[in-house]
Amino acid sequence: VDRLSANEIKYLFQLVKANADFPNMVYLLLFQRDIVENSLQDISPISCREFIEKIVQVGFDIPRMERSRIEKVLLSGLDDLLSEKEVEQRFDQQRWGNVFLAGVRHYFETLRDVHRFLSTLSFHISLFRNKGSFDVNPIDLIAIEVLRVFEPDLYKKLFEVKHILTQQRDRSSSTENEHRQTIETIMQLVPETQRQYAQEIIKQLFPPAEWVFGGHGYGSGFDEQWYRDLRVCHPNVFDRYFHFAIPEGDISQAEIDRLLALADNREILVAELRALNQRNLLFVALDRLEAYADQIKLDNAVPFITALLDIGDELPEEQPGFYFITADVHIARIINFLL
Repeated sequence: VDRLSANEIKYLFQLVKANADFPNMVYLLLFQRDIVENSLQDISPISCREFIEKIVQVGFDIPRMERSRIEKVLLSGLDDLLSEKEVEQRFDQQRWGNVFLAGVRHYFETLRDVHRFLSTLSFHISLFRNKGSFDVNPIDLIAIEVLRVFEPDLYKKLFEVKHILTQQRDRSSSTENEHRQTIETIMQLVPETQRQYAQEIIKQLFPPAEWVFGGHGYGSGFDEQWYRDLRVCHPNVFDRYFHFAIPEGDISQAEIDRLLALADNREILVAELRALNQRNLLFVALDRLEAYADQIKLDNAVPFITALLDIGDELPEEQPGFYFITADVHIARIINFLL
């Protein structure tokens, strides 16, 4: 009943009151008492509670479900959604424990919260499945989805401050103060009762911006690991979590995984790289492959290096966007690492 509008609630109780004495008829009314009482204020000369008691002959007050049972339903639902191999393989239990205990768990007060969240998460997980790969980090997706569902005002502002959340700390006093103030301002969009939990989620999701909340922040040495883990804190992955798709001009994780799987096959790898070049994605592919250089088996180094040299004369002459490293430098770095 409490899901109806105020007028609908009034009409419903008036109908029940007028027809309560039908023989062999029992009405079962399910509602949250305080919401219904507020909706009946205009039609009752007595207190709303007394008005309801005159209509409801037998009342059952259901106690609030224990948090442990709510979390059990939540975690069981997450297990079902994350059971596919391509999703599960990116799930770090230790990191999930930090994210869940610090912030995520505090947003689930009722089973309604759980079911609403799992429904929307299930849809977004389906968007990121791609030919046996998964294009985002499942832990980050869960945490971002918590903010989208329960803190929509904060979620909308995160996309606007990508440069603060994903870039290394600028220690010039004016810029640092401006960035700190920007983050503190958007955190004010969160109700005070939930602010500390939203802040913990932000800290866990965006290590480069942890210094804003009193931490030290992380250096640039983690960039490649964050990209391999498809973390939202990496600038090349960030947009996926807000567009729910691979941005135009980027390459999917499925394509990266295919290139790595072909490391031992020079001819087919060359064909794949040329196909990417035809789509103007070769530069981006080489940029992404550099982060995966340490995952190429040394047994496959010769065919992989040779394939890169085979396309040497076909490299794009200009790098897209604001990239400062050219395609040939990416190839040189990969070869140097393998050597």
